[in-house]
Amino acid sequence: MRKFNIFILLFLFTSLTVFAANKKVIEEQIRSLSATLQEKKIDYQKIRKQYRDLMIQISNTDSRIMVLKNKIRYAKKGLKLINKKISVLKRDIGRVSAKLLGQRKILQGELKSYYEYSLISPYYNNGVWFTKMNAYVANYVQDRIKNYINKRVYLKDRIEQLSKYKRRKQQIIEEIKNQQNALKSQKQQLKNLAAQAKQKKVQYLGEISRITKQQEGLKILLNKIIEEEKKRKELLARRKRMQLKERINPRLVVKEFSALAKKVPPPVSGRLVSRFGRKYDPLFKVYTRNDGIDIEAKKGSCVRTIAYGKIDFVGNLPGYGGVVIINHLNGYYTVYGGVRSFYKVGKIVKAYQCIGRLTSTRLHFEIRRHATPLNPLNYLDRRFLK
Repeated sequence: MRKFNIFILLFLFTSLTVFAANKKVIEEQIRSLSATLQEKKIDYQKIRKQYRDLMIQISNTDSRIMVLKNKIRYAKKGLKLINKKISVLKRDIGRVSAKLLGQRKILQGELKSYYEYSLISPYYNNGVWFTKMNAYVANYVQDRIKNYINKRVYLKDRIEQLSKYKRRKQQIIEEIKNQQNALKSQKQQLKNLAAQAKQKKVQYLGEISRITKQQEGLKILLNKIIEEEKKRKELLARRKRMQLKERINPRLVVKEFSALAKKVPPPVSGRLVSRFGRKYDPLFKVYTRNDGIDIEAKKGSCVRTIAYGKIDFVGNLPGYGGVVIINHLNGYYTVYGGVRSFYKVGKIVKAYQCIGRLTSTRLHFEIRRHATPLNPLNYLDRRFLK
């Protein structure tokens, strides 16, 4: 009988060694995938920000092009008004020139009559009207002609000024068109960069999804190995129970967790930040699964057990940090992640006993019936959770 027991112990030790080696390899693979996934997420965030910045620049370029279009439209309206004014001034010059020609003909007739009358009347030069007629010819007649000439000169100067303003307007329109063409070229370059960024973004999302699936597959495999390892440890655990420093009190072992439904205070008081079950991540477009809940609390907070039991595991697990697993001796297990434990494996703990402190601001908590994860919110008192 003793030889048979030794054989069983050797077999269990060998099996556990093999499983531990496989678990270590898978944990290393999960750790490597987690690091790669983190790098991909950082790269995705960078390319996502670059794509967003490019789209903002394209939008700003469109706004600037629209402003230039409005400037061209307003400049063309001004140019049209200048052309209209120039046309009006040219018509005025034509009318003034025609009136000037008519006045010249009238004055030529008046001077001719004056000359003929002076030849007919030899007494006119010595008459009373001689001085008056000379003043009329010297002042009134000449002033009328001079006024028409000055008006025509003014109109020509005005046309010259408007022509200069027109040329300046045309130059401004050409400059604005050149700016508009440059902005259109810049916009096309930004579109090309945005298309490249979008393609990279899709590529990173595909890689993140692929790595996440690999990671989930390895986690499932790791859970299977852990389950097998636990089954093989049960025979050794039965023999070690007799060597415990503290004796297990069977009266404190709760028969079923359903008896504690929604009556147990959570391990820490805080804010519930992640629920139990399968979730969709809209940012990375992948599905993830949480086998427990996450509670946000103050760093260094005391983590308490929810029921009587024995510590089966104390150590670090990838993705969880410091982990404590308590066997409640009725087929139920509780898992506390992100904890620096006060005790070692084999320690008997009572309900609501402090077993360690949070190493960060988040506690990961699970309840399992053998290997099946259960929703902790079905057992915890929600009044202690925000």
